[in-house]
Amino acid sequence: FINNFYLFNNKICEFFLLDGPPFANGDFHIGHILNKTIKDILIKIFYLNNITLLSNNGSDCHGLPIELKVENNNKNYKKLSKSNFREKCRNYANKQVIYG
Repeated sequence: FINNFYLFNNKICEFFLLDGPPFANGDFHIGHILNKTIKDILIKIFYLNNITLLSNNGSDCHGLPIELKVENNNKNYKKLSKSNFREKCRNYANKQVIYG
C-alpha cells in the first residue's frame, strides 16, 4: 500500500496539492472564495489534461497569527499560564475553522 500511495491511474502523481483550512486566523472574506475557486479550477484543468494530481485537504492553523489575535483580545495574556493560553488559542482557531 505505501509503495502505491502516490500512484494514480498506474502513473506516479506529477503534482500534489495540499489545501488547508480557509480561514483559521481571521474572519471569512472574498479572498478565501477566490483562493478556493482558483484551486478548484486548477484541479479540473489538470484532470481534463490527463495530468495526475493528488489533492488532499490538510490542516495548518497558522499558529502565530492566532496567538497574536488572542493576545490582542486578552490584555492580561501575560498572566495566563501556558496551558491556559494554548487553550484560548485552540478555542479561537476552532471558532474560525468550519469543519464539515
